[in-house]
Amino acid sequence: MLRAQPLTGSDLLAHGTIPSTAWLVRFNQRITYPGPFAIALFLARQSKPVWQQYLTSLNRRIEACRGFFARPPHTARVHIREPQQVVEQDNSKTNPSSTITITAFERSPDGGKGLARDTRVRWALEEVGEPYEVRLVSFRAMKEPAHRALHPFGQIPTYEEGDLTLFETGAIVFHIAERHAGLLPDDANARARAITWVFAARSTVEPPILELGNAKLLEGDKPWRAERLPLVEDRVRGKLTQLSVRLGDADWLDGAFSAGDLMMVSVLLRLKPSGILDEYTNLTAYVARGEVRPAYKRARGEFGSGFGFCDCAGYRYRYRYR
Repeated sequence: MLRAQPLTGSDLLAHGTIPSTAWLVRFNQRITYPGPFAIALFLARQSKPVWQQYLTSLNRRIEACRGFFARPPHTARVHIREPQQVVEQDNSKTNPSSTITITAFERSPDGGKGLARDTRVRWALEEVGEPYEVRLVSFRAMKEPAHRALHPFGQIPTYEEGDLTLFETGAIVFHIAERHAGLLPDDANARARAITWVFAARSTVEPPILELGNAKLLEGDKPWRAERLPLVEDRVRGKLTQLSVRLGDADWLDGAFSAGDLMMVSVLLRLKPSGILDEYTNLTAYVARGEVRPAYKRARGEFGSGFGFCDCAGYRYRYRYR
């Protein structure tokens, strides 16, 4: 969450030299932004012009959020037309169905790696170009009645648009793909095949991958772990082998990129820490193609071209520099 503090990117530019690592740590403690220390440290090791360019961009985002945090919740959506110029829109005067709100972890268990399922929904919305808001939910709030009214199992993400409330990532992505152009082909048969891949990713490929994750994280102290883990890994490899054969040397699963690819890439990303995905060259390249899509980068918060998120009163607002 960006916080308005006396220290800004301009202070760093005025510093005149590339700060030390310890100084960067102090800076990071003053302004919390997705990955600033990692980015800043990398750039500091490169060249001063690149470092200054990053800080200029960061400072614009910080300044854009000043004066933003005292506003009451649920009253404004923010789009920045010019740097440091904030334009408010009163949601009460617009069609409620035009406002999409999704929920996400307040503190994601994956530490910001983009493996939480709300990333898939954000990616879908970015692909079709629909604006949205993200309401951050704590683990405690997820189990309370207010959230269970949206998601009976107390999980994230949820999707709210006017009178419509959805849960389950596959259902949400399917709804977005059907309602907005960009994620499903026009041809009826190709459209049906793309939808098939959405279900295949969630129902066939992901279960053994989740089982592998559970075996490593939750069963590490069990006496039978050493015998069970290879069996689970073999089940994962079985699915990957079949998927690899089907993909072959194609860029995507069935012609152009679709909701099926979005879901499949998202599922396969969970395997990167295990190293198993590296055994399949074409699948590794397939996932990499998904990761470099601009919409995926925007969903992850990699806004090098002037996009950003601002957190305010429990909501995350998306803004753009033009």
